[in-house]
Amino acid sequence: MLGKKIGKELEVKVEEKFYGGEIIDDAKALESMKKANICNLLGKEIVKLALEKKFITKENIIFIGEVPHAQFIR
Repeated sequence: MLGKKIGKELEVKVEEKFYGGEIIDDAKALESMKKANICNLLGKEIVKLALEKKFITKENIIFIGEVPHAQFIR
């Protein structure tokens, strides 16, 4: 998704400088979410993982176009 614009009513440009460019596995993603004070999640896989591991609830998820997005703050 890096470099792409998603959504119509609400548009987000997925910038590498903000979302990063490294592909990580679930274990690394979980490690990062456990350490984070603020987390901005964009994409089906990471939002699903955060939901399964109870970092977020279904009510935290919005869709930008067809892409799920969620945030959490501790």
